[in-house]
Amino acid sequence: MKAALWPEKKKMGFKQKEFKVLNEEKTDSQAPITVQEFLAAAEGKTDETKGKKDKSGMMMAAASWGTRSAAAISFLSAVALALPSIDALIAMDMAKILEKPFTVLGLLDAIIGLLLGVISVYPFVRFRAAFGLGFLGFLFMTQGQLTPMIAVAAGSTGLYFCTIFLSFIPLGVAALLGLGGMAMLATMSYS
Repeated sequence: MKAALWPEKKKMGFKQKEFKVLNEEKTDSQAPITVQEFLAAAEGKTDETKGKKDKSGMMMAAASWGTRSAAAISFLSAVALALPSIDALIAMDMAKILEKPFTVLGLLDAIIGLLLGVISVYPFVRFRAAFGLGFLGFLFMTQGQLTPMIAVAAGSTGLYFCTIFLSFIPLGVAALLGLGGMAMLATMSYS
């Protein structure tokens, strides 16, 4: 009765797999692999593994430079947009500040430049770049000011792509475009 109520369980296990040696012939021309060679191969520093390098380190460095570039572009934009009404900003005259909406946008850009180390701000930075390209570009175009329109377009496009690219060459182009556009806008607002 015990055997019927509690049957004996079969033991399960793995079959031993047969081990096959791939290079059965032993040659003296092949030197044994050293630990240094093994580590170099893992890091992609040998001829056989050169194309298989881990690119995450370079991508992180590019992202870091993109953040710095976007912050610099935001600060230049803040200077360009707030500089014409610097007297109202220094006096903290809210009526005069609100008369010129570019000043408020410049202050927003300064805040964005300070907060750019936080990744969750990136979608808002991209929105700000698209807003600058569309709204400010449209305002300058309707007023017949093509040079500021081109500067805003270059700066906003550079700002947008600085938050996206993870490779140094396109990031460098975007950073130069953004910095150049906002610097041009800042020099035009100063004069």
